[in-house]
Amino acid sequence: MIWVVHSGQRRAATGMLIAVIATFFAADVTGGVPVILAGIAVGGVAGFAGALAGILYANNVRLDPSLGVLGLKAFAVALVGGLDSLGGVIPGALIVAAVEVLSVRYGDPLLADVSPFLCLLAMLLVRPWGLFGTKEELERV
Repeated sequence: MIWVVHSGQRRAATGMLIAVIATFFAADVTGGVPVILAGIAVGGVAGFAGALAGILYANNVRLDPSLGVLGLKAFAVALVGGLDSLGGVIPGALIVAAVEVLSVRYGDPLLADVSPFLCLLAMLLVRPWGLFGTKEELERV
């Protein structure tokens, strides 16, 4: 699914339009670019991906209120991979998962919920824009 979204972002006209809007929002609003249509497209793809992820996750695990921790781990994965890089999600997820498994295996099993955030903290200290993020995004913010 990540490959489909990544190739759509690079090759499809809507994907390139969304990338341009993300980079130059003020110029696009004044230049007549259909920003509302792009927002609807992004919301639709995000809603579909979230619904699909929820359905696939609910098939294997019982739903309970503690699933918020999973969302926080996903936030750590996104920051480790780089916020502006879709290709950094998979390496970021592998790194965060490896840190989590190694901390449980060789450390205390109670560190399983804390280790993704320790990995995130280490990444923010070493490379604040993430593994595959661009340095310009950090300077722009």
